[in-house]
Amino acid sequence: MEEYCKNCGAAIRDGAKFCPDCGSEIEKAKETIIENKNFCENCGSELSPGASFCGECGHGMSSALAKRAKPKDNNRTIIIGLVAVVAILLVAVTLFSGVLTPEVPLVTQDFGVMTMLIPEGSNYVETSSIPDYGYGGYYGMENAGDYSDEVYSIMISTIQGGSYPSGTVLDSQVGDITVYKDNQGENVYYIERDVGDYEVTLIGNNEDAMIKMLQSIELTD
Repeated sequence: MEEYCKNCGAAIRDGAKFCPDCGSEIEKAKETIIENKNFCENCGSELSPGASFCGECGHGMSSALAKRAKPKDNNRTIIIGLVAVVAILLVAVTLFSGVLTPEVPLVTQDFGVMTMLIPEGSNYVETSSIPDYGYGGYYGMENAGDYSDEVYSIMISTIQGGSYPSGTVLDSQVGDITVYKDNQGENVYYIERDVGDYEVTLIGNNEDAMIKMLQSIELTD
């Protein structure tokens, strides 16, 4: 059974009358360590972990004993660290998502045969077309204004039996809207919807904005 000086907390050998470190006279009532439990050096009562004073007699613990009795709460430290890491990751994901999918303001545009929401400040210029000779036609437009990456092009077609967009894979289905994604890992979507006799295809990197655009279509003819 190991004993400690109540004045300085130094270990003392059995039978010693004076502390080898501070010279204090050794009394009978000393703090002892039994099965990793701490006891008051004055009255012998068991101490709570980390206690600075005895709950029975009010005796103050020596500095050495206080250091020994204070438990290391490693689990609590680990949990706090994990919570902090998760919080940082959540903030990073939120900010990163905001960069990839910015909010796109939309306004209504009249395309003659239909109206549809388009990005505010965009300017869709016709770049290709095929007249309808009885089997269907189409015209394609590219964005020469704002948000050209978010919604790059619009194609309105009446050709029946349109083919699967080349270089894409099916990504999802949102109601009657089909979402394809570039199969080379690029952040590019091909999104289609059939409305009446028309198939409308949008190409860009902002999936949310393009789905809202296709959902807004209203035929005028």
